[in-house]
Amino acid sequence: MPTLMMEPKAMRDTLGDVILELAKTDPKVYVLDGDLANSTKINTVAEQFPQKFLQMGIAEQNMMGVAAGLATAGLQPWVSTFAAFLAKRCLDQVSVVVAQPKLDVKMLGGIPGC
Repeated sequence: MPTLMMEPKAMRDTLGDVILELAKTDPKVYVLDGDLANSTKINTVAEQFPQKFLQMGIAEQNMMGVAAGLATAGLQPWVSTFAAFLAKRCLDQVSVVVAQPKLDVKMLGGIPGC
């Protein structure tokens, strides 16, 4: 039986490819970035769909509020930052402005070792 050989690929590269494909196929998908697009590899969306990419800077709490607003308007925001920032810096906003009203906000926490 032949062995299937695949080229190894970093998880963050795969994530960038998947988010790009979502942005291509779903008009509601928007990506919000915490100034880490090159590190998390979602810069592919910024390059190909700049109108669907929102650079929020180093302001995770604010980014979560903007994502909640987009979700309220019927869009599907994908928030991307380092896992440590997602888990610690914007926990109150996740709880109050996203989870409590049950909004459709996707959260991507990459590179957990930082």
